[in-house]
Amino acid sequence: MATAHVTPAQFKALAAKHVPESDVQAAILEWLAWMKVRAVRIETNGQPVHGPGGSIAGLRTCSHVGTPDILAWLPWGQACAIECKRPGEGKTGLRFSQAAWIRGTHARSKWTMILVAESRLDVEEVLGPLMEGWKENESSRTMFFSDFWHCSS
Repeated sequence: MATAHVTPAQFKALAAKHVPESDVQAAILEWLAWMKVRAVRIETNGQPVHGPGGSIAGLRTCSHVGTPDILAWLPWGQACAIECKRPGEGKTGLRFSQAAWIRGTHARSKWTMILVAESRLDVEEVLGPLMEGWKENESSRTMFFSDFWHCSS
């Protein structure tokens, strides 16, 4: 009886089908926290609202459909929106509403960084060098948020 040979590419494709997007999101959020980047996971599908006796009375959504899964604020003040996809989906897995959000945000604000990531490594590859450059120049920076946001009573 002959056995089927699975190539590394086939194995990766099979394994990717079993990685939920929530695992990709969790890994990215963990890396961002380790890098001391403030980030939040955006829930667009809705969170249950519990009624009397613990029953689910409805769903509460937190953003517009198409909003990326993670919004982060980089140390130098730039916003970073990260759309997470299961490995293998990449940009081809974007829904129309997600692509429209990305196009609309990029058109309104060139200052917002937008990433489509299949893994933590995708985010680390882009943000890692930027974060290192920021840390290296930390002692020479002279502008702080307190310079701009001075509150007096």
